[in-house]
Amino acid sequence: MPGGWNPGVPVPGAGMINDEFWSDREDDLSMSDIYGRYGDEWDRPRTDQGLATFFDENMKDFIEDTTIDESLKKLGLYSINDCLPNLTIKLMAHQVLGVDFMIEKEKAQKYLGGINADAMGLGKTVQSIATIASHQSEDPRVKGTLIIAPLALLQQWKNEIESKTTPGLLRVLIYHGQKRTKTKNHLKQYDVVLTTYGTLVAESGPKEKKKKKKKDESDEEDYTDVRKQGPLMKVHWWRVILDEAHQIRNKQTRAAKACFLLKAHLRWCLTGTPIVNTLDDVFSYLHFLSISPSARWEHFRGHISQIQKRRPKLATKRMQAILRQCCIRRHKDSELNGQKLLQLKAKNTNIDTLNFTDDERQIYTAIENRFQVRFNSYLKRGTVMKHYSVVLVMLLRLRQLTCHPWLLRRNANDGAHEQDVLVSDEDLMSGVSAVKSDDIAEVARAKTLLGEEAVINIKKKLAERQAKINDAASDDTEVSREEECPICSDVLTDERITPCCHSFCAPCLEDVFNNVANHIDMRDIDDGKRSCPLCRDPIERGKVFRADAFIEHDKEDEESDMAEEDGIEDDIEAKLEPGQEYEEGDEKGKRKANGDVKPKILSKKVKKSEDDQGGAEDPLADVADELAIEDVLPSTKMKKLGDLIDEINTSGPNDKIIVFSQFVQFIELCSLFLTRKNVNHVRYIGSMKQDEREQVLQEFGKKLEDHPKSPKVILMSLKCGGVGLNLCAANHVICMDLAWNAATENQAVDRAHRIGQDKEVHVHRLVIEDTVEQRIMKLQEEKQALSDGAMGEGAAGRLGRLSVRDLMRLFAVGGDGED
Repeated sequence: MPGGWNPGVPVPGAGMINDEFWSDREDDLSMSDIYGRYGDEWDRPRTDQGLATFFDENMKDFIEDTTIDESLKKLGLYSINDCLPNLTIKLMAHQVLGVDFMIEKEKAQKYLGGINADAMGLGKTVQSIATIASHQSEDPRVKGTLIIAPLALLQQWKNEIESKTTPGLLRVLIYHGQKRTKTKNHLKQYDVVLTTYGTLVAESGPKEKKKKKKKDESDEEDYTDVRKQGPLMKVHWWRVILDEAHQIRNKQTRAAKACFLLKAHLRWCLTGTPIVNTLDDVFSYLHFLSISPSARWEHFRGHISQIQKRRPKLATKRMQAILRQCCIRRHKDSELNGQKLLQLKAKNTNIDTLNFTDDERQIYTAIENRFQVRFNSYLKRGTVMKHYSVVLVMLLRLRQLTCHPWLLRRNANDGAHEQDVLVSDEDLMSGVSAVKSDDIAEVARAKTLLGEEAVINIKKKLAERQAKINDAASDDTEVSREEECPICSDVLTDERITPCCHSFCAPCLEDVFNNVANHIDMRDIDDGKRSCPLCRDPIERGKVFRADAFIEHDKEDEESDMAEEDGIEDDIEAKLEPGQEYEEGDEKGKRKANGDVKPKILSKKVKKSEDDQGGAEDPLADVADELAIEDVLPSTKMKKLGDLIDEINTSGPNDKIIVFSQFVQFIELCSLFLTRKNVNHVRYIGSMKQDEREQVLQEFGKKLEDHPKSPKVILMSLKCGGVGLNLCAANHVICMDLAWNAATENQAVDRAHRIGQDKEVHVHRLVIEDTVEQRIMKLQEEKQALSDGAMGEGAAGRLGRLSVRDLMRLFAVGGDGED
């Protein structure tokens, strides 16, 4: 059972065996006695990002002192040019060390596994496959290896296993979907079974019933009755491997608890992101592996968790004492025998700073002005953190505006959002706020569909979270995971809440509904239902609600907001071009302009509104309600994309290009633009089925020299294209917009810059001058978030919780807002 730690695990430098070091007598000893060699180190970073950076810099490069020659000898190889038995490929030097480490830990009864935390691109998958092929069970009753990974990686794992091991050595099964087997005997016929975290959760049984009130929200709970579990949980596995293991870093999620329930002889966690937020992330790995006394939460909490903010150096050294025995971690810049581990081709990153057209600038300035007025009103009343989610949405809209104004267009059937700026075609420039009745209507809809009690629960959940945010703002405590989307691990934006009171980003939840369901009854699937990514309860699109409608705002705040926005005319008028004016008509706050000033960014056609009687006109009143996306003109970034593709076609006719964006609508616009330019391209987005995604990757992976009709460009959603994929077919990457966390972008770029890439990689990041993008980039740099390779794919680049001063800078208000 996880958490039952193996008492033979030593702690380096302690000078005593483990049962002495972690004995029951430890409560009678001061930790300064036990860890006296570390000293009292009270100095600490003062911000959450500072802590994340500190943990990052101090939790790396765990590697045994074994030399290459020693590892080769232990693996039965004469030279680095030899292949391991059962493998069809030669391992790189650092991979030989990694396989030696993994097999050694598997054979050691005090470990029986560990953590491979090599940075992305060093070959954790290959090392694992080599370990599977080289160290097989001798007991025919316990022989299978279970690999749990994100859905997008299952086929890649299968292909890698079959191509890198001798034919017929391993029988591999992808265990996913409605038609998967219902018996454990069928699973036991395979050497390797590949499945997803979601499938594992579905087979782990129903949610636990709490038998007693917990003293602490982090206390462990009882587990599910095994009789209600599926085949995955009933097999005793030889080995279990968690790929992208940071997905279980929150021990309270059902995915983590399901992993804890698995029965296995050997256990591995693979992650290039061992620490995302704090040292608490490591607890789930230790608990799953049953390594060290800190596999028990009460021990981990007392010796590491509770002191990590007060004394991070001491907490980190304690963690190092554990990880040095069970974890291997190398970076691309790590050296072996005086040389870097990876001799990759160069990666050249260019920041292409672009200027808006006059029409784009006019739209951006108007919307930014409105947001500045609202933010200033929060600032004056001292309620910025109280409106934190609203502020994040405003920043999201400004980021979308840098791509194309179309992204702020509200569909005809969408309800207005009081705290948002999504607008219909004719009032995109006006920034008219939706009336309070839209929030009332959303709550009324929830009451009708769910009942009064469910609405009360949703309001209570959001109110409790808001209270935590306010407390965190006042005492500088760590950002709560409740503020992160459980799917993308980013701060919640455009938040949606389900009947089971779980919150997700709207685009992430949309992907859930667009993908094939495999955890619920077929009748529910036919009705359009899916499983909640957290609790697996059935959810449906029509019963997902806009979270901000349920957040209670003070009446005084609302009245003040209205008063502030009544005075927005002066702010916007000051930034309008000469010849324009800002008028107040029947709809308060609508901008007007002289007839000769008309933005040309939205449509090729100019259609005059029937309501206009000559004279002053709304700059976007020309745009018909039925304006189709095909009629939208390219934005500055889209034009730059076209120019870059033309340049690449000239300099490297056979070079391929990845284009990343985090906004699916923008990808659609870019796709239409490339179609007009006759650029052969494909799309890879969350709404595609898994077999469609695999076909796209297969086609894009073909070399243009051999397959002239192969796509030149792949347009990828950053969230679904940035994890686990191998895209070495491309050596040009164009990032159309800045990710909120720079590490997400770095991770996506490294899908091309990795082992197997035989060309120099050229990266273009498109940034609009004098916009929120430049301020975000500057803030990331100051927080040391753009340091390449420090953590590889997670913690580096995370802005974390933004302080009020950070937000002031992003909205360009006050002295710190200037670039």
